[in-house]
Amino acid sequence: MQFFKDPKNWRNELAAIGLSAGTVMFFLSFLVLGNPTIWLLVACVPLLLPLLFGSWLKMKVPALLILSISIWIIVLETTRFNPIKVASPDKQTAAILLVKGNNNCYTVIIGEQTFYTAASIYHNARGVWKGNDLFVLESSDIGPTEFRRENGLWRATPEEHLHRMPLKAKETNP
Repeated sequence: MQFFKDPKNWRNELAAIGLSAGTVMFFLSFLVLGNPTIWLLVACVPLLLPLLFGSWLKMKVPALLILSISIWIIVLETTRFNPIKVASPDKQTAAILLVKGNNNCYTVIIGEQTFYTAASIYHNARGVWKGNDLFVLESSDIGPTEFRRENGLWRATPEEHLHRMPLKAKETNP
């Protein structure tokens, strides 16, 4: 039984198989699976074959391009769930947006107070200071939620954008 068409050219054929398999796995990780992080790592394995055995122009350049895009996506996906810290204009107060421990919703920590919002981490959201005593969480799914400092305490409006307790009992330390 013969595995390669031309046994003298086995390196080039092996590189072509690796590039083909890696490219197909790269695109399937986006189209079929939805969360590409782990599958992008798996797709990088066959792309090592063209880097080892292939020619520069036909094999190594496309493999390096796909690998660099995969690494960029993996870094982007893993840093997406880091806490977001936004400082007030006078730099005296910071608002921290946590993405863990609230059933995939943002948790806002301002000073010593913690607010469990209903703003999903999967929608676009950002925190904006509109002065030293007003912080606004702008979310594409529930709209803006204002956090105002009144008599030394922070209050959120509208209150229906908040949960009284976290839906999952996890520690929410930044």
